[in-house]
Amino acid sequence: MIKEIVLTQRELKSWLTYDLVTGLFTWAKTAGSRARIGQLAGGTRGHSYHRITVNKRTYPTHLLVWLYIYREFPVKHIDHKIGRASCR
Repeated sequence: MIKEIVLTQRELKSWLTYDLVTGLFTWAKTAGSRARIGQLAGGTRGHSYHRITVNKRTYPTHLLVWLYIYREFPVKHIDHKIGRASCR
């Protein structure tokens, strides 16, 4: 059985920089031809949630924000309405 690959906060911070004021992620290093240092990361591409692909795996951006700040993925659902984020 293949163990699920889990992104760590350390790895996330090596790939992306998060601005607490703007709420935006930018690339901290070049990731292929589409992601350059300083460029905004992710997009919606037909999905309802903004997503970012890190190291060949796609994550909802609001989960990456939680990981970036709290060092682990949330164990419960995150309410990510504009202006607040809570874990329930």
